[in-house]
Amino acid sequence: MPPVTPSFYELGIIPVRKGIRNGVPPPAPAMTDLCNFINAILAKRKKVLFRKSINQVDAYNALTSADTWRAGFRTSANVGKVRCRMILAPVDESEANAPDPRVYWTTTVEGGASTAQATVRYNTRVASGYTVLPNDWVVITQDWTLVANTSYFVTLTQADKLRVLSATIWETPEYTYDTATDVVIDPAGFATGLGIYDASVNDVVAALTTLWKQQGTNFFGWTRPGTAAASTSLTTYVNMLDTAVAAWATTSEGFYAYPQYHGALETFVSATSRETVPIAFWAYIAISDAAQTVTAALIDQNNGTAAPIATVTRTGATSGAFVLATANWSAPSNAAMKLDIVLKSSNAAAMASCWAAGAYMYST
Repeated sequence: MPPVTPSFYELGIIPVRKGIRNGVPPPAPAMTDLCNFINAILAKRKKVLFRKSINQVDAYNALTSADTWRAGFRTSANVGKVRCRMILAPVDESEANAPDPRVYWTTTVEGGASTAQATVRYNTRVASGYTVLPNDWVVITQDWTLVANTSYFVTLTQADKLRVLSATIWETPEYTYDTATDVVIDPAGFATGLGIYDASVNDVVAALTTLWKQQGTNFFGWTRPGTAAASTSLTTYVNMLDTAVAAWATTSEGFYAYPQYHGALETFVSATSRETVPIAFWAYIAISDAAQTVTAALIDQNNGTAAPIATVTRTGATSGAFVLATANWSAPSNAAMKLDIVLKSSNAAAMASCWAAGAYMYST
């Protein structure tokens, strides 16, 4: 059989072509089936938003209520709920000292309101120093109502020595969709005996394009599991995971990512403009001196500390907060790229701190 070479288009999807073949319009049942197949993809194709597991010795284990794990992500099209699953370890403290072991997440719309999700309480106890085994764990699952195609930050709060060993947050499908508000195709536009209208055909392409644009991957999400931050007072960048390293290196601590633009084939073609990947970079940062500035940056081997891919800053803020910036990542096609997070202070007398950071593909 002869080989078939795909054609590449500006937005990764073939443009609508008007017309019919040999004067015969496509059969309505076939178009209806196609719409139903695409709707199934729109409903079921979801992504993991955050995932982290730690050793028991690294878990936050204190009586004092504190914010610990943090994450940032952007929800996909048609998302109404996400699911959070946690693995908890029993409390190694008496009820007299730790009367209310609990954890809960707070979800915050980027630049908007915060919502405290349901509090989880787990009162099973073990002796201090007891080695917790897998059969001692408990798995907790809860659903959160979120808004589709929206940037969120989430924060975990722990109290009275209830330890979190693992957490995964992922999108879940809905069962029904509204053509007025959701990304979905109405198959009723294609029926035997009806005319075939451009609007109905365009709905098919529009839905596929939206799906393709709004389901970009999360490249990485890093967070400290406790209250201690990665910190530096240096006025030049240092690696956030290893402050002894001052520049990108193949051996420096970082995160590997695969920068295909929405997974499109264009990134395999060196002559195209799709080597530029739109991303969002976020970090939870603070500075010890209210008159100074903390800067966190994202770098790779091509965009080092002299010209980072993206930077976020906070000035005059001694308490931590999420900051997000969007940028274009100029990444070679068909290449795995190692990303490093770097941090600096504007003054050697001020301590710059970061508790969490991450990057995800961003396109509205």
